[in-house]
Amino acid sequence: MRLERRKPRSLPDPKSRACALACMLVLAVGCGDDAGAGANADASAGGGSGTGSPSGEIDACAIVTQQDASMLFGEPAVRDQGADVVDRALIGACLWTYEQADEIGSVSSQLLQFYVWGSPDYHSAPPSSEPFAVGQDGYLAASDAVGVDIGWIQDGNSLLLSYFSIGDDMPTHASRIEPMKALALEVSGRL
Repeated sequence: MRLERRKPRSLPDPKSRACALACMLVLAVGCGDDAGAGANADASAGGGSGTGSPSGEIDACAIVTQQDASMLFGEPAVRDQGADVVDRALIGACLWTYEQADEIGSVSSQLLQFYVWGSPDYHSAPPSSEPFAVGQDGYLAASDAVGVDIGWIQDGNSLLLSYFSIGDDMPTHASRIEPMKALALEVSGRL
């Protein structure tokens, strides 16, 4: 009896493994679907967070409304369902977006996000941020990479209000710093 030596199987290259891992992660975390987007698009204060927060403890879209987002964008905002979030400390989230496609199919967009975590432990000012007078330990971080982020602690909760745009025909982050400051102060007053 003669045993044949098998060729060892080659392992996938690192890029293939990384891609497979990323795909598994996306499947495990889950993606939001657009099926309910039309039903919620016109609602400025729908129920729940729209991103899987437990029991929708804070209706974040009633705090940062469609009107707020539309005024910031200078265009009509649509509620974005976002991806499901499994963080139990997230007690409210709302995402508003505006997208515009050009004649070759490139999409430019603006995104306004508002998150509320039920713990001050989630508050963390980035090293590049500057102090901003909203709530407790308020900060503002602005750059091409992050857009405009304003975070603070209020009533024991960590809050984050974030604006980002992409595309040559969209407003720059720098042009949205002052409107975002004004919105953050309004939002703080609504809580």
